[in-house]
Amino acid sequence: MNQITKQSIKYGVRFSIEEIDSIKLCLRRKINNIAKSVMLFIVIPFNDFLRFNYLRQVDIRWQGHLLALEDLRDAEGLRSFAQKNPLVEYKVEGFEIFSQMLEDIKAFMANTLVRVQITQSDDKYSRKAAAHKTVEPHSAKGAFNCF
Repeated sequence: MNQITKQSIKYGVRFSIEEIDSIKLCLRRKINNIAKSVMLFIVIPFNDFLRFNYLRQVDIRWQGHLLALEDLRDAEGLRSFAQKNPLVEYKVEGFEIFSQMLEDIKAFMANTLVRVQITQSDDKYSRKAAAHKTVEPHSAKGAFNCF
């Protein structure tokens, strides 16, 4: 005797195997519908939010990284006076700057994940797509037909 049948007897309700299978199927459908709703309204927008912020941070910090590398290149001329190989020093410090950039991105994303709160969207703040106007050539209306 399976678990559901034992429980149904315990509570004084008796179901046939077909009824139990029907109830299981109905519950599975409900759970699948709830899972689809969660995916549509929570998981997918949240993933889009994370993707947008991650790409934004990579873009912003990469631009800063390139500026830092230019500054480093300008400063490497002074390294040759210190009897150090400027190319090796540039590679080492460039890698340190790059590693710091990656750590900053990770820290920002972790901070964002901790602070973000999922709320239900308000329709008053959503942007609606502008209606597309049909463009007609001037000759269609006869605007420039002189004959």
